[in-house]
Amino acid sequence: MYLIVGEPNVTVLESFKSVCEQRNQAVLLLKELPQEFTWRFDGVDSFSEVVLRDLKVHADEIKGALVQNPLRITPAFKPEAEYACAETNAVLFAWFSSLACPVINRYPARYWFAPPLCLSLWEGLIRQSGLKTAPAILSNVESELEAFAAPAGGQVSFEPLCDSAAYRVSTKQAWTGLSKMAAICPVNLTRFFPVRYVACIVGNRVFWDLPITSSMADIQARLLQMSGAAELDFLQVYFAANGADLYVQRVEPFPKLEVFADETQRLIAEALVDRLDLGVRS
Repeated sequence: MYLIVGEPNVTVLESFKSVCEQRNQAVLLLKELPQEFTWRFDGVDSFSEVVLRDLKVHADEIKGALVQNPLRITPAFKPEAEYACAETNAVLFAWFSSLACPVINRYPARYWFAPPLCLSLWEGLIRQSGLKTAPAILSNVESELEAFAAPAGGQVSFEPLCDSAAYRVSTKQAWTGLSKMAAICPVNLTRFFPVRYVACIVGNRVFWDLPITSSMADIQARLLQMSGAAELDFLQVYFAANGADLYVQRVEPFPKLEVFADETQRLIAEALVDRLDLGVRS
């Protein structure tokens, strides 16, 4: 039996289940730990079982696990609900970390508990792997920000240091808002280049959303290096392009796969199941 842990991304869930069904492998979805959950552990051994309706599953019956997202709460939450959700996610994190079977992705805490990480927090891993990000500036001096944007005809993106989102700054109104923000704190601007390519890494394989070019082929080994350094064997990376130069635009530690064609989604799912079938313990 294979286990999908956490709040699933629908495309990943459907593709993974489809491949497992073709191979006559049962799949169990566990969004959160149920009330009937037993876990005994010490410094040597760990024993656990979950009961879903009439189905009782021992940890040693799980052949492999694919971890998805931490449980989300609705926007109209109450403080006590937020606290309970955080506690549930903490127990789920500890439990899938303890499983003896192969697990994709056995997330380090920095990805599981933090909100979406901004690109700047990936910068070290990106550069260590030989990849590049677009030119950027962090400043609260309006003249410096304008000088940075000038060679690009004012086409830049504002990237908050508390989120993975990026906001294009190309109108007078947008610059006015940015100036108000710069009066309070430094802002992070990058040169704007449209997203061109998306890569998905599964173990030692790289899948692209478009036919591969020489520029894409040249960075595949670097992508695998970054994935290994991030301690993730399932990772999605977005690239912007400027001629032959590819810049990492966003890193997604919880791949969604919607941008990939159906056939590529199937190949990615097959690679995930193959990795679990091989018994690769991460």
